[in-house]
Amino acid sequence: EEEALRREFGVVEHPGAVSRAPEEQTASRVANVAPDALSIRSASARSVGGQSSSRRSVSLHGRGGAMGGDSMIGLGRSSSQLSLSSHTSGMRRRKGPQGSSSNVLRGVSGGVGAGAPAGGGFEQTADPFSKLVVRQSRRRGRNYEKTMDDALQQYGDAAELLGAPSETNLSVVSGAASHGAGGTTTCPIKPWPHLPDNGAVDVTVRVYVVRGIELQALDDTGRSDPYVCLSLGGKRVLSDKDNYIPQTLNPLFGRFFEVPATLPRDSTLTVALYDWDLIGGDELIGQTHIDIEQRWLTKRRALCGLPKSYVTDPADPNVWRDYLTPSEILEHWCLSRGHEPPTYEYGREEKAPGVDEHVFTVRVPALLGDSPLAYRFEGSLIDCPPELGRNRVALYALHRTECVREHVETRTLQVPDQPGMDQGKVELFVDIFPRKPTVGELRAPLDVSPRKPRKYELRMVVYNTVEVIMADVNFAGEEMSDIYVKAGIAGLDDTTQKTDVHYRSLNGTGNFNWRMVFNFGFLEVDEKVVVSKKAHFWSLDAEEIHVPPVLKIQVFDNDIFQADEYLGSIELNLMSMAPLAKTSKSCKLHKKVREDEYINLFKSRQVSGWLPVVQGDLTEDSAITGKVEVELQIMEVDEAEEKPVGKGQETPNQYPFLAKPNRPATSFFFLTSPWASFKFIIWKRYKWWIIGFLVLALIITFIVLLVYTLPQAMTLKVTGVGG
Repeated sequence: EEEALRREFGVVEHPGAVSRAPEEQTASRVANVAPDALSIRSASARSVGGQSSSRRSVSLHGRGGAMGGDSMIGLGRSSSQLSLSSHTSGMRRRKGPQGSSSNVLRGVSGGVGAGAPAGGGFEQTADPFSKLVVRQSRRRGRNYEKTMDDALQQYGDAAELLGAPSETNLSVVSGAASHGAGGTTTCPIKPWPHLPDNGAVDVTVRVYVVRGIELQALDDTGRSDPYVCLSLGGKRVLSDKDNYIPQTLNPLFGRFFEVPATLPRDSTLTVALYDWDLIGGDELIGQTHIDIEQRWLTKRRALCGLPKSYVTDPADPNVWRDYLTPSEILEHWCLSRGHEPPTYEYGREEKAPGVDEHVFTVRVPALLGDSPLAYRFEGSLIDCPPELGRNRVALYALHRTECVREHVETRTLQVPDQPGMDQGKVELFVDIFPRKPTVGELRAPLDVSPRKPRKYELRMVVYNTVEVIMADVNFAGEEMSDIYVKAGIAGLDDTTQKTDVHYRSLNGTGNFNWRMVFNFGFLEVDEKVVVSKKAHFWSLDAEEIHVPPVLKIQVFDNDIFQADEYLGSIELNLMSMAPLAKTSKSCKLHKKVREDEYINLFKSRQVSGWLPVVQGDLTEDSAITGKVEVELQIMEVDEAEEKPVGKGQETPNQYPFLAKPNRPATSFFFLTSPWASFKFIIWKRYKWWIIGFLVLALIITFIVLLVYTLPQAMTLKVTGVGG
């Protein structure tokens, strides 16, 4: 029977390479394999359970041949039973003499029990899935076939990977009769070249930790100081304690880590976030576990996600980072599934006189059928060489496969003490590459560090105010306001600056010629102003605050013995502001502005004009409570250093030069200018009353003196004394 099977499958033995020994001794065979045969395995065992028994099995794995498909035939001499297993959709079927069938796994018994492996028989097979089942059956002390059925249900995807080999090979496994020891002689051709090696694999794991989301607060301030730690196989390999993010529950890490790993020893990657503490041990905020061995073995190629585009420019943030090009990945995808490799074509079409369209096509029959997939490019081949076009069209084809797409994972953090409770989330992605790839090369990692805000300086000059409402009444009964203007970035109170006070404005007019200077960082992508400051006086680190680029301008009435009175305000979005009025008369509310008329100060750099202010939020019923004439200019810090300016009218007073405001003589502070207070407050209003009072006082004084001196003068006149 054995010879008939070998003749049917075309197995030819090497002359003189086969030595047939008695059944109680070790048997070993080496043979050549015809294109449709894979392997012959034989094993013998003896002294099982204290009884003498013998069993020899031969299994031939072939592709095609007499059965017309991927198949394995095994023959047990003692049972004279023929078993046929077909590799269809990853399942194995055994057919007995009566045609009954059951799911079985490829393998040959070493002679212990009904299909139970013994000695080194199964351990020395080239089938990695068989080894897995054998190890589980030995460890659990269970029947091999029962363990195999459970394994097929649990590891269905892995079993699918054990498809028919594309190359031929012959391995002979022999087992000792008395002690169960065996040996193997294997031809140099690998049975399943598309599968990873069954031994230890050295890989490079690249971890990109982007940010944390709504982390658990562990400090008394209601926040945390998180940092990242990495562990492989339960052993900590990296701690980023020096780069903790202070006082935040939504940290922006932007950290990249590269650690070596050996599979299957370091099969689990643990990403943990800890809270940094100055005194005492750091506390675990939460952690998440990633099975990198599963990602290494899956047929969906979870090593590195497929991006949407193929970019080779190193300066581009979307540069290709996989160690294989898209065309190499597509070819590997086809060959690993037994399909024909892809074919590429190039053509050129004339779209217009002097304008050519370059067409790159790929044909993948197993994926696209007879329909080719095309990538079109207009321009010169210098901008899109054939290698680039071929990889781009291959990437389009890969997006139609089951390969994992490029994405950022949002993983839930948990702690061992409170399983199932969400401690926040972390955004990250992981790349896994061979440490020393035989094809391709490891590329530079992506730069995921947080974007650095661009430094800007905003210069605002307040010239005048008009039509400001009167807030006070002086003791002379006059309505007046002591006007000053206050401005700053909305949400950042410590950036606020104000002008000097225009005292005693009797008609709402104020003159200032006052410059304010604001320095801040700006993230154009996020459209946010970034300012670093300490939350408290005793805080160890400054924290970054992100707010919209909104400039808030307010008008106040200055008071001495009570809080300053709010008169009106306006908020300007520096990214999108309505045009400023050219004159105070044309400055109105609710003016219709077209969308293309809105001004982006970061692009226009400078604007000037009049702005209306209102009390409270701007609504349809709002009324103007004053108008402010301003000039806004923004520039980067490098340019600002070349053109330095001072605040107010301080030196250097330039760009533009600001003269002292020409305020009326009535503008003064009454406590520091008593004569001016008398002149412009008392004398102006009570001048005739004062004159009349003085005249009356003189008359009364004359009369009093006359009455006082007249009797004495008359007495002297009559008596002649002193005459």
